Amino acid sequence: MSDQYLGNSLLKRSDVQHNFTKEEIEEYIKCRDDIIYFLENHVKIVHVDEGLIPFSLYPFQKDLIQTISKNRNVIVKTGRQVGKSTTTLGWLLHYVLFNQSKTVGILANKAATARELLGRIQIAYQHLPKFLQQGLKEWNKGSLELENGSKIIASSTSSSAIRGFSFSCILLDEFAHVQRHIADEFIRSVYPTISSGKETKVIIVSTPNGFNMFYKYWNDAEEGSNDFTPFKVHWSSVPNRDKEWKDKIQSTIGEDAFRQEYEAEFLDASQAKNIPLANELFKLPFIKSVFISTNFVSINKRENVNWDDIALQVRLYISDYLNSIEIMNHTDNIQSEPIEEIQEYSKVTNEKREFNGDEREIANLLDEYIRPAVESDGGAITLDSYQDGVVSVNLSGACNGCPSATITLKQGIEELLKQKLGNKIKEVISNNN
Repeated sequence: MSDQYLGNSLLKRSDVQHNFTKEEIEEYIKCRDDIIYFLENHVKIVHVDEGLIPFSLYPFQKDLIQTISKNRNVIVKTGRQVGKSTTTLGWLLHYVLFNQSKTVGILANKAATARELLGRIQIAYQHLPKFLQQGLKEWNKGSLELENGSKIIASSTSSSAIRGFSFSCILLDEFAHVQRHIADEFIRSVYPTISSGKETKVIIVSTPNGFNMFYKYWNDAEEGSNDFTPFKVHWSSVPNRDKEWKDKIQSTIGEDAFRQEYEAEFLDASQAKNIPLANELFKLPFIKSVFISTNFVSINKRENVNWDDIALQVRLYISDYLNSIEIMNHTDNIQSEPIEEIQEYSKVTNEKREFNGDEREIANLLDEYIRPAVESDGGAITLDSYQDGVVSVNLSGACNGCPSATITLKQGIEELLKQKLGNKIKEVISNNN
């Protein structure tokens, strides 16, 4: 009977005895005890230009391998195309080969991505010498199982996908790019279970993608307030990447994209850190945006939570934070440009602009009659300009993007100003539109 697995001459089926030579035994022990030696001498990877090649590790890849080996939980913040996935997959291959009864989960933002990562492990596995291979019990696009009882399962990052399994190690690939409500649910419902074991390992690897669960876990790891060991990979860690390379890539994709995709920066995180209260609030996973005015804070939540469930927690969170520090003006450092998407802060214009004549009268009317009502709903309004009967205003906070803003402008602000100033007012418009 053939020792091949399903007719594949590169794979060994289970229950096949192998008569080890003395040299093979010595080599097996060396590979078991030295993962770097194993990867560089027996593992092959697919290079985008050169095809199947031996795995020659960069210095940072060796450091990452050792960091994962020595620490239970590791979070890796890295730029694109540096070999982060290849490195972690190499560690996982060694882990299941030389340990019995280990169950590994490879979870990605899409099931197809997770299966592609598993496929890269399978390519490396089938090019191992037969004496290093375990016999195969299962081998398909979604999983592999070895006769030593270890297995790898590939799936999308969700609580339902891995329910019923007892994992020894989980790789969360590109976790910052998992849909936010899915990432929140996964951490809330699954992570407490997988982290309850004494030896269960969690490896989180991702490029930054705004303020989300990955951002929170990375910041907490850097501050030492969770049990993850942080590991950052900069683009310059890859050989042959110099300033000329950087300038070429940056001119193609733009500075902001380069900062996020290759510098591994959380875009606009520096702005959040300049505003301590905003930075603290973004640590709450359900916070979408924050607007800080001179006398109130307005918060937008994510769609997957209800205000009834979080309102008290947010109030207490703000109160506890303000009571624990020396009170300061948190609006001083707000940048002039709003931050895109969930990192968005709306600007409160605190500048004392000098208005003249009709502009001063309009600004006073807005301050007296309109501003209190707008602020009570978590918004803010300032006069931008008045020219040829047209009043232009800036709407911020809850007013920015509010479906009722147009009605407020026309039936509220415009009618009031026409009533007070008569023919001087033709129309009120918003700069936000």
